Amino acid sequence: MICCQQGRYPGHAPLGYVNGRSEYGLPWIYPDIQKAFWVAEIFKKFAEGNSLKQLVVWCHKAGLTSVNDKPLYAKAIIRILQNPFYKGKFRHNGKLYTHYYERLVEKDVWEKCQIRLKHYRKNKG
Repeated sequence: MICCQQGRYPGHAPLGYVNGRSEYGLPWIYPDIQKAFWVAEIFKKFAEGNSLKQLVVWCHKAGLTSVNDKPLYAKAIIRILQNPFYKGKFRHNGKLYTHYYERLVEKDVWEKCQIRLKHYRKNKG
């Protein structure tokens, strides 16, 4: 897809972002001013050692909900933590592309989270 090669995501924005239009009228994705900070905090807290259970409690206390306004539970948090969109990449039809939208998470924090997630899966299985 040409839009993917141009760094434009061809779908609905993930939690922490909103779909909109660029100054040129093209579809664009912007940080959600109400949720972007909280999503970035999920990554930061998980990278610092908070458990998924702690993050669920924290999200509920903070009032952070999914794009469908449902409470976030461990599975949803794992999906957020695994989504490369937050570090500047996206998957489409099995390929990984770089996007040009604002990142919510630095690459090193995202990678720390991936290491911790592998540890979680290893200990659960």
